Amino acid sequence: MFGISARPALVLAYFTYFGVLGIFVPYFGLFLDGRGLSSADIGLLLAIVTASRIVGPSVWALVAERSGKPLWVMRIGALLASVGWLSSFADYGFWPLLAGFALFSFFWTAILPQLEVSAFTFLNDDTQAYSRIRTAGSVGYIVLVMLGGWLFER
Repeated sequence: MFGISARPALVLAYFTYFGVLGIFVPYFGLFLDGRGLSSADIGLLLAIVTASRIVGPSVWALVAERSGKPLWVMRIGALLASVGWLSSFADYGFWPLLAGFALFSFFWTAILPQLEVSAFTFLNDDTQAYSRIRTAGSVGYIVLVMLGGWLFER
């Protein structure tokens, strides 16, 4: 992975994954409200995200197991989730936004299960090392929540 060893790559992956959630979780409703969406539209978008969290991990676990390529599943998930996320920056109305966030949330669910499996594989089930590395996710979440709040004020 760009010449970076497994541990720093895992730290960066956890930081980034949970950092994105640090922007998404607390500010998604504000973002949608700022777009002028109705409560019903916001509720539907949140329902799509929640439904993806229920269905997605099982689908991606099956794909990873059958393909035998969990890193590939994680990378494709990250790439297509990014495409879905980027669609939110274009204001083409509700339905394209819904499609973009459905894409984002469905493919986003491909990442964490494969990241967890990869972490334990690379760390040879060293739970102490995993705990230290996984802390980067919590730090990423906190940093991006704070940074997001500051940015939204501006």
